[in-house]
Amino acid sequence: MKRWLFNFAAALSALLSLTAAASWAMSYARPFDWRLLGIAHSADLSRVKLDRRSIVSMMPVKGSSAPRYGYWDAWWALSQSGRLTLVAHNVDYVGHLHGIYASPPSVIVDLSGPANARAVAFGRMPDSRRWARRLGFAWEADAQQAVDDREAAAGHVSVKARMIMLPYWSIVLFGLPLPLLWLRVNRIL
Repeated sequence: MKRWLFNFAAALSALLSLTAAASWAMSYARPFDWRLLGIAHSADLSRVKLDRRSIVSMMPVKGSSAPRYGYWDAWWALSQSGRLTLVAHNVDYVGHLHGIYASPPSVIVDLSGPANARAVAFGRMPDSRRWARRLGFAWEADAQQAVDDREAAAGHVSVKARMIMLPYWSIVLFGLPLPLLWLRVNRIL
């Protein structure tokens, strides 16, 4: 049983390395723009617009009997210049929303009401730090909150965004030890 599990883990690890190496090459040859990997939201929201897979607009469902509190989560990926960039957006709200607009890396949430309360996370692409720029790694996080003063208890939104950049070379190196160990155990190396 242990042997079978080791063989399976080594095969998955080799597949990870090969996929990362192919993606690394493709990130230079044919880079892709932001892609929506997944979206989850509460019942009172519906997708209004999905443009070029890089912009999502959500609006409240008209006449919905769903409670006016909920969540909206989205995950995005970008592959360019030898890097894989992943972004996670998380929105939690209470009250009536005017809309949620996401165009990675930023997300904007508007509360309805005369105060026009707005929460924005990652208004622009963050600059990576000098050491991270050299190696290709970066980690950024941003959080904003907005409150509709008209009804303080009934109009609150919390927006969080997290972004991680990984160079493909690190993913390839991460996947190599198990296949190399498998080759050594099987006396191929």
